[in-house]
Amino acid sequence: MKAYRNLTVLGAAATFLLPLLLGGATGGEEAPGGKEEMRLSDDFSIARVSESDGLVFVKPVLGERWTLVEDGTVLEAGDLLKADSRGANAAELRLADGTAAVLGPAAILELPRAGVLRLHRGDLEVRPAKGSKVRVEAPSGPSETPESPRLFRAADGRLSVLEVEPPWLRGFKAKASKATEEAAALAKAF
Repeated sequence: MKAYRNLTVLGAAATFLLPLLLGGATGGEEAPGGKEEMRLSDDFSIARVSESDGLVFVKPVLGERWTLVEDGTVLEAGDLLKADSRGANAAELRLADGTAAVLGPAAILELPRAGVLRLHRGDLEVRPAKGSKVRVEAPSGPSETPESPRLFRAADGRLSVLEVEPPWLRGFKAKASKATEEAAALAKAF
């Protein structure tokens, strides 16, 4: 298993370093023949944890272990997030397009690719950025593409829309709002 992981890492490194070593275009430059090369970003992130409260974990796509998230944790395609079921456990994500998503207690969320959130279990609030198209899906059943803030619940492989904000979300927003106010007051003091 260890040899396989080493080969995977070497293959990934060769894919990105070989063009640089051979003097190829590094993204955004014009290649021979007048065609623009594919642009590679500095990282492969599709989202970041902007705020977390309680026990929220991430399992990278090729990872074997769940790790506690921190504010600023980078999320990549294929990552799984889960919030513990006991207590006030939630996390707010910021997708690359500016969309915000808040994961609630006992929820499991997969980030299969940019612009897609697959909710396996639990609650998820999605606040799409202006002009963005984020798709929320469950493992089975139809998906949703909200154009305004919307709260979803996944249970039994299906996605439903909640009309009433649950208590955990009100508490998370209140705590986030208080932290923002405290940070602003601290900034004014200096």
